[in-house]
Amino acid sequence: MRVLIPGLLLYGLSLSAGAITLTVSDANIPSTALGTLDSAGDYFPSSVESLSQVAAAAIGSAPTTPAVSNSECGATDPAWKLQAQLSTSVAGLTLRVRRTSNGTGGTVYGGESYITLSALPTTLFCGNSDVTDIGLQFQIDAVDVGDGHGTRQWQVDYTVETL
Repeated sequence: MRVLIPGLLLYGLSLSAGAITLTVSDANIPSTALGTLDSAGDYFPSSVESLSQVAAAAIGSAPTTPAVSNSECGATDPAWKLQAQLSTSVAGLTLRVRRTSNGTGGTVYGGESYITLSALPTTLFCGNSDVTDIGLQFQIDAVDVGDGHGTRQWQVDYTVETL
């Protein structure tokens, strides 16, 4: 028996926060991430992870030092923070994201553990200076065979805030 499993799409949004620019690539988690069910009684995981760098963030024109001393993200004086929030979600499923690489350029702090996204802004990680190619990985929880077939889509809005 072969079961059709939905593909999952995550959309990023490029924003500009003052002089800072942000670009996040789209992420597509293929149905193959759920594995293949070949026989009755087979199970697929209720939690699905994307590739370790299915999307990447780039922060440009960023400050190197903060306007005010702070310890956001457990770091010593980061100059900016990246926040994300869901503008659309899929009922019954939970979306999480984590940073999987430091990128190239400046310094990035925090965000190595999965963070649950919601309709409220959540800080993913912080940093100093311009950084490109910061790896992002997604996890979707509560996947169920009863969810039906088709594609599920989320809209994730990202913003950069200077600190």
